[in-house]
Amino acid sequence: MNYENIQQFLKSCDRDNVIYCYGNNAVADMVKNLVNSANSVGLNMVLFALDKKIAKALSGRCDVVNYFDEDIQEDTFYVCGDKAFRNIVWQGWFAGNEILRSGRSCICLDVDVVVRKDFEEDILRQFADTECDCLIQFNGKNACAGFCSLRPTERAIEIFGMDFLNDNQYCDYAEDQAFFNLVVLKKKFLDIKFLDRDDYPNGKYYYENHERIGDTCKIVHFNCVEGYETKVNKMKEHGLWHLR
Repeated sequence: MNYENIQQFLKSCDRDNVIYCYGNNAVADMVKNLVNSANSVGLNMVLFALDKKIAKALSGRCDVVNYFDEDIQEDTFYVCGDKAFRNIVWQGWFAGNEILRSGRSCICLDVDVVVRKDFEEDILRQFADTECDCLIQFNGKNACAGFCSLRPTERAIEIFGMDFLNDNQYCDYAEDQAFFNLVVLKKKFLDIKFLDRDDYPNGKYYYENHERIGDTCKIVHFNCVEGYETKVNKMKEHGLWHLR
């Protein structure tokens, strides 16, 4: 299904939890790979399309929400950490805030994630009977923002809102992970629980442990390598590239 804007999507959405990703046309094939992997285990993925080309490219593969931003170049691959990367990465926060404000929980995945198993029930179970606001991937030292789930608590809605972001100078950060670790996590604005690395591994952990956890992990986040083609080749190396 295609939606003209997020308001139309939320008005028609019959789910209490939204699993989503976001991206521009430069990562269209990687988004297709993510969506295919999610579809293969029965998960409904929503794409917040940051330009018209990727909206067209993913039409029919998953729910596509027009979330266009004129500051984003459709065919530019934005490198994590570069100044221009912020044009992309904060769109995930803005979309997440609107989902939370609608009373729904959300799970946000970076486009360099591949889904191995249906994780939705596990995530919702880990939230049950707790005061936890956020479940997030762990990189061995702090949070990895490539896989993050939030409940629509007052704290989470506030943290993802523009007043909080502006008060904490979010524009000074080139990427959301640094902001999350240095502001949200360090200052304990949210009740946060790290996800088990065997079930939700980031790149380095998976590369070092794939023989042990490859058949049991729920997702693989192919970070810790730089460049679009390098990530794709890493997915192919591990047999997790689902496009021909």
